[in-house]
Amino acid sequence: HFWSLSVEEQFYLFWPILFILIPSGRRPAGALMAIAIFIAFASFDILAFNLLIDNGRSFAAISAGVLTGLSLRFRRFAERAFLPSFAIILCTVAFLRFPLPAHLNLVYFSSVTVFLVGAVIHSYRLRPFIPMPLFESMAFLGTISYSVYIWQQIFIPGGGGYPRPSILAYPALIIPFALASYYLIERPFARMSRARFSARRH
Repeated sequence: HFWSLSVEEQFYLFWPILFILIPSGRRPAGALMAIAIFIAFASFDILAFNLLIDNGRSFAAISAGVLTGLSLRFRRFAERAFLPSFAIILCTVAFLRFPLPAHLNLVYFSSVTVFLVGAVIHSYRLRPFIPMPLFESMAFLGTISYSVYIWQQIFIPGGGGYPRPSILAYPALIIPFALASYYLIERPFARMSRARFSARRH
């Protein structure tokens, strides 16, 4: 869990530097290039660790989120390519044996990236069919999702790799701790950051 968090933090240190150095009009191209590089790394296991954690795939996924936020053209492409990418994933899982050769890994990882972005975009079309209380609950869970992600591993019962069961292995505790983390840490720091940024602009 802390390994995956450290991978994210490496990206969050790396990307702002590029964001400053790359002109605004070229940032989508920079994010797209980062996705291509990280998918290539994932295809050849260049950033894989112990055959269990693939940092290249993690970086590619975060880069895809950046590109989705920066580029309307990419969002439209992902929306159109949703079904074709899903078909590629299904055919890969159904007819091929993992681990895949590097060139097929490249196609597979690219398809998964496009499919996930397209799935998020298409999910908004379901809004009219979702009851408002359920929709608001899902939206709020999305708001506190990072706090849930940070705390969830502590309260989920461990697998066979742990030397002994955790005394905190009660999943019901995830939400209270996530709420406390969001309201006492995440949101105050976000407000502080926005206030400082606004002060610098003025």
